[in-house]
Amino acid sequence: MKKRNLLFLGVLALLVVIVGGIFLFSKQPQKDVPSKPEVKTDVVEAESPNPSDDEKNLPNFIDVKNTEELRALFKGVRFDRIPRIFVRRFPKDFAEKGDSALFATVLLPYILRENELLADERKVFLFLSPKVERGEELTDVENAMWDKLVYKYEVLDPDKTGQRETLFNRIDRISPALAVAQALEATNLGKEDLDAPFDVRRWNDKKEYVFVRYPNLAEAVTDYALEINRGYSYLKFHMLRTAQRASLYHPFLGRSFARGMVYYKLEDPDYVRKLDEIFKWYKIKKLDESKFE
Repeated sequence: MKKRNLLFLGVLALLVVIVGGIFLFSKQPQKDVPSKPEVKTDVVEAESPNPSDDEKNLPNFIDVKNTEELRALFKGVRFDRIPRIFVRRFPKDFAEKGDSALFATVLLPYILRENELLADERKVFLFLSPKVERGEELTDVENAMWDKLVYKYEVLDPDKTGQRETLFNRIDRISPALAVAQALEATNLGKEDLDAPFDVRRWNDKKEYVFVRYPNLAEAVTDYALEINRGYSYLKFHMLRTAQRASLYHPFLGRSFARGMVYYKLEDPDYVRKLDEIFKWYKIKKLDESKFE
């Protein structure tokens, strides 16, 4: 009987300790876990979180006063002979006096320039990739180069072999035709929001998912390329693009892997269909053959 009472008192004491611990834990200050903020659909001033590492990489900008001056600047330009003319931004009267053809012509030099930068970056990757594949130890400089790519393209795999596969699919050219199609869709054929030409969105300091406005077209195109190249939501797009690279098609045919952009604009289930309509009606697939003169 005495043992039973001692056992009962022991269990009771244990329950008191457990309940007391739960009560004390509930009184501890908890970290605020922010709920997912609502998507802001209006364009607001937001600073790009991925500025160029070195401002000397920015081109020499040309400033134009109006659309008439812009049109004269690109007069006679053909898509297969693009001049290295980099207009800082669209003039204020472009929405009223511009057109989709001029809109595409202004963007093409930036897209081709971005592809040159991406080609250089891919050369670095292809130089290091065989060493990683063979399991060779990289030098400190090579490790720094590799880590920079892993960080830039937000590769989460801790293993270099997995990083190599991901980087192979992500560090690649962007399609001029697809980029122009997405810009035309984002700006209502060059009539709206010309400081946010690709509908790229980022989380700002207020934890709002907002459209980014850019001070110049160079940063807009660079951020767009980074968005589609590193986004986990665009896995299908990366696979389609890589498959086409391995095929006999050259240059890339943007319309064929536009199907991988399903998650670019989540609020619009018809987004891919709209891109396809732009390809069809504006006959822009030839822009994938664009090159600098």
